[in-house]
Amino acid sequence: MTLGTQSTTQGRLGRAADMADIRDLMDVQVREHQTGYTGVWYSQFSRNIVDDRSLAYVHIPDIDPVEEYGPLNWEPHYRVARSPSTGMPTIDSTTGFPVIVQILPVKGDAALLLFDNRAFWRLITWWPGA
Repeated sequence: MTLGTQSTTQGRLGRAADMADIRDLMDVQVREHQTGYTGVWYSQFSRNIVDDRSLAYVHIPDIDPVEEYGPLNWEPHYRVARSPSTGMPTIDSTTGFPVIVQILPVKGDAALLLFDNRAFWRLITWWPGA
């Protein structure tokens, strides 16, 4: 098999039957160690995050809606605070700059979890209120 060649016969996953992928370049032992979990998974936070030093725990509904995966590192989100009455940015009277607020994930917020080639789970992004 030559890298980059393609036939008209499609494989099970929509890839051409004789088209190579990254696994073809791996040592056999490494390739056999790869699991079916490798990839990006939709997940949800299973606990509230109390501060920006807390580690996250998530569950993956498509694997098991109860089992937790963690502890995981994550990054908070930041946004400009807005006035509830006008919707305009809140300005700090001392500095004259907009007030920035930190948003922390809560239980049930959606996230994308990556299971990498070294068999580590990595929380790569999340979004509030999903």
